[in-house]
Amino acid sequence: MRAVFRVRTQYLWLAGLGLLVVLIFAGDTLWPEFMSRYRSLLWSVLLGWGIVIPLYRACVFMRLGRLGKQAIERGDFSEAERCYAALVKKAENLIPGGTLLPAYLTNLGIVYRLQARYAEAEALHKRAQTCWKTARKQNAQFRACNLANLALVYHQQARYDEADAAFHHLLDREAEHNFTDAYRVSVRTDLAESYSDRGRHQQATPLFQEARAIAAKKLPAQDPSFPVASIGLADCYARQGRTEEALDLARESLSALERIFGHDHYQTAVCYFTLAEIYRLQGTWLEAEASARRALAIWDKSHGRHHPVVARGLHRLALILGSQGRLDESRAVCQRALSIRADLLGREHPDTIASGLYYGDLSKTQGRKD
Repeated sequence: MRAVFRVRTQYLWLAGLGLLVVLIFAGDTLWPEFMSRYRSLLWSVLLGWGIVIPLYRACVFMRLGRLGKQAIERGDFSEAERCYAALVKKAENLIPGGTLLPAYLTNLGIVYRLQARYAEAEALHKRAQTCWKTARKQNAQFRACNLANLALVYHQQARYDEADAAFHHLLDREAEHNFTDAYRVSVRTDLAESYSDRGRHQQATPLFQEARAIAAKKLPAQDPSFPVASIGLADCYARQGRTEEALDLARESLSALERIFGHDHYQTAVCYFTLAEIYRLQGTWLEAEASARRALAIWDKSHGRHHPVVARGLHRLALILGSQGRLDESRAVCQRALSIRADLLGREHPDTIASGLYYGDLSKTQGRKD
């Protein structure tokens, strides 16, 4: 009933517009005295009803969209949610079959994923898919972007087969559409990160390299795609024993992302997170711990203390502390990571299992039974 009412209010605007047009052009015959007195007023109403109101609405959409994008870029996810939720609500009042609603559903889904609200994000992306099926005008890249973000939601939930299927579908169909270079880089980077998170570094490495090559050749220097792909490649190199190459890449990426986003941005924290692992593998504990704590401080501020990305940083910090023999500290940090992961990801998620196993090893080493 609510959706029907929304549609009818949009048609009411069109009906009112049509009535004003008829009244102005047929009024001289039907109501000549009325028209002689109020013609100017009717023209003003028609101008406001038919032109000013739609223009004002378009300005509101553009302003909220710009504010939402800026909020995501600076890591203010609550503000981004407010903007995109308002845009979804406004788009729902438009005539069905437009492209605005599925686009804003995708954006709101991205915000929910960044907030670790995976079930809500999945529902929005699937709803956007349904909207695109009935849209009067198709936009292949917007549809692909929605599917790519749905794949990321699947990945976060450890539904790897579904994530891989979506990513490979996008890569297979890429030649059919004139996608932007930024999108091509993004899909390769996202799939590579998915592989890397599962330890499939041999598969991730060429995807990161391809993404870097496209970004270096096609995208402007201020675009973050190149350093984002570089930091992923650095992590792959480190896991393959190429720590010196990894360290150089990570430092370059950190410098670039700090120049683009600033020192306290959640993307910059990924560089510190990767540097912490490189330093750990090299046995430089002071640098490793400092980098891990720096990443955690940024993520605590941007994502909140109860978030999977914070748990990821905590798990890495626990490994660093444990490698130094600081078992009590490591165990306390790992316990917090395990608690967050079990609560948000579930006990069967691979990340939760990894934290649980390490926590068990620490307890066993200390002779604890809990």
